[in-house]
Amino acid sequence: MGDARAGVSNLRTKPRSRADRVGRLEGMRLLVVEDNLINQQVARELLSGEGAHVVIAANGQLGVDAVACTDPPFHAVLMDIQMPVMDGYAATQLIRQELGLTRLPIIAMTANAMASDREACLRCGMDDHVGKPFDLTHLVEVLQNHTRRSKPGSAIPRLAFPAASSATGPSAASTAATLPAVDSVDPDSALARLDGKSGLYASILRSYLDELADQPAQLTSLLDGGDLAAAGRLLHTLKGVSATVGAVYLGAFAAAAEADVKRGLDAPSAPR
Repeated sequence: MGDARAGVSNLRTKPRSRADRVGRLEGMRLLVVEDNLINQQVARELLSGEGAHVVIAANGQLGVDAVACTDPPFHAVLMDIQMPVMDGYAATQLIRQELGLTRLPIIAMTANAMASDREACLRCGMDDHVGKPFDLTHLVEVLQNHTRRSKPGSAIPRLAFPAASSATGPSAASTAATLPAVDSVDPDSALARLDGKSGLYASILRSYLDELADQPAQLTSLLDGGDLAAAGRLLHTLKGVSATVGAVYLGAFAAAAEADVKRGLDAPSAPR
């Protein structure tokens, strides 16, 4: 109960009964460090459905605390990047330097997919990078690769980062010109990424729509107050979760807006 109130929860469920999927992560102890409730729900259900024991930490500080006090230790950590309290970079550095856990696999899970983002993950001590929304089979392979835990007789894939896009983002004008149609949605791809779990998709879609109702007012308040960092985190989360539910236009719009906010953060302050 105390852990749940603190933003850390533990879930142990039986793997799915489908013979081709049972045991791909059987017995693997995973820490998912993620602040968004929808992303927590998706990771929890899909990974536990593969036989993993999943612990959720709602920010980087709670993630560090969970790594420090959990026994037996985790086999791997899936680390979000942009979080309140402590981000994924700082949390990873504390795990590596303060806790001395240099061999614990830490895998970034983030909607940022540019070359500079992946390089930053590696520089701070992470082992790999998985995009959000993640493909379950790819994530399973990444986890098997870095933990060296796979089914007997199965080859452990040697994975590399996917081809990176340019580290220099497009201009606001070019981004706006390439936005998809306002009614662009792709629920079929979203459902496929959720392993065909229609109940899970319906649940996260309801949560997404509930959150979406308040976000324009939240964003306006943050921008009016000059808190560009928090506005960027909100847009970053909206980008990733929109992709998860197949809201193509809103995901692209949030990505363009996030890039605009980042340019504002990077711009030098005007002299007074």
